[in-house]
Amino acid sequence: MKILVCLKQVIDVELNVQLRDGRIVEEGLQYAMNAYDESALEAALQLKDKNDLEVTVLSMGPDRVTDVLKKALAMGADRAVHLADPAFAGGDSGAAAQAIAAFARDKGFDLILMGRQAQDTDAAGAGPMVAEFLGLPQVTNVVSLEQESDNQFLTRRVGDDGREVVSVQTPAVITVSNDFGEARLPTMKGILGAKKKPLDTVSPAEIGLNSALLGAAGSKTQVVGRERPQGRAAGRKLTGETPDLAKQLVGFLVDEARVLA
Repeated sequence: MKILVCLKQVIDVELNVQLRDGRIVEEGLQYAMNAYDESALEAALQLKDKNDLEVTVLSMGPDRVTDVLKKALAMGADRAVHLADPAFAGGDSGAAAQAIAAFARDKGFDLILMGRQAQDTDAAGAGPMVAEFLGLPQVTNVVSLEQESDNQFLTRRVGDDGREVVSVQTPAVITVSNDFGEARLPTMKGILGAKKKPLDTVSPAEIGLNSALLGAAGSKTQVVGRERPQGRAAGRKLTGETPDLAKQLVGFLVDEARVLA
């Protein structure tokens, strides 16, 4: 069995991100593995712990994304692929999905695992679009994944009305929630072993990807600016006895908030 896990390197959201003229200040930024993708990788590694399978990790972007791939190899992935080309810059979820689908097509992956969404865009669109481009079934927002048979998996996902149990046949695309569970940490043995594992660099031309579908050129959406959300107004503290507090509160709701008018 072969599993592909797609990883995105994002700005470390634990740090203070600065904006200038609607754009992120690049100086001093640090990057990390998207937390949702880390959960997807953990899901794949848990399956590997119980079964004989191969886990391949894939990421696209500049040279710095190899940090994410090396971490994934240290965590337990078997091989890594870096889709490298400057033309990937500025791509949206659709452009990323086109690239992933082009790589995965005809390679015989039983499962393609992805994070539910990326921390930098929160779009949650790449996984479903990969499934559509490849004509595969999909299950999204998964919090539990178990193998039932050679080509059948039982998933539990968070739906609109609670947990849903979905059985899916392979090949399939599954997006994983960050509620799946905490990802494992690389061990010293894993870090040393990662140096011996393959990390291949692949160009768009090698997977038959048209340059018109890459990055900003292949995107249907674009970010035109960013701004910080407005801070919350200071709250109002009411004091007095309970009957007086009730009158003050109702007066506020009627006269100022106008929610009971």
